Amino acid sequence: LRACKAEGLTPDFLSWHYYGNNPDAMFEMAARADKMCVEEGFPGMPFIINEWHYICKAGWGRESTTRAPDDMNDINSACYSLTILSRLQTSRYDQAYFYGCRHYGNWGYRDYSTGAPNKNFFAMKAFGEIKHACATICESASTDKSVTAFAAKSADGKKAMLLLTDYRSSSAVREFSAEVKGVEKFRRVSARVLDDTRDLEPCAVSFED
Repeated sequence: LRACKAEGLTPDFLSWHYYGNNPDAMFEMAARADKMCVEEGFPGMPFIINEWHYICKAGWGRESTTRAPDDMNDINSACYSLTILSRLQTSRYDQAYFYGCRHYGNWGYRDYSTGAPNKNFFAMKAFGEIKHACATICESASTDKSVTAFAAKSADGKKAMLLLTDYRSSSAVREFSAEVKGVEKFRRVSARVLDDTRDLEPCAVSFED
């Protein structure tokens, strides 16, 4: 960056990979890069994660034939992916690329041996449905650091969606409570769940008032 400054050149962007299982780390990278760019005289530099994917604790590229929860594309990976996607929408990053959509097995959306959609497939499907139907991001927050909230509404205001992602919390409770404002006009409410046994299947949801 200092050499660019000396030559009067502005880089088009900075890009890097992130493979891991700590969502905070990916966004801390952007904060450090932003601080560096400001200090070197390039504020607002575009940032790109040109490859990102979950890495399970078992190690690089591991996938079990038994579909254990911590495999590369099973439920922990899916929750990690939804956490990253939710946080990317309001992050310092300008672009981010999941690796890799066309692949089977460790990196893709389908099981290597059977070709069946894996948990990451359903995670991406869910987020895609939200972004397609509800492009306007709404303010959201979670009181549980293990849970990420992402809310959006349609352009005409007739539909709203709330995504709650529980990534590796210590609680075994499968029930969530959310305070939602501005939904009095909505007459119907429904919910679906993605977990270790269900793939976006309907689940019970109710309003207290």
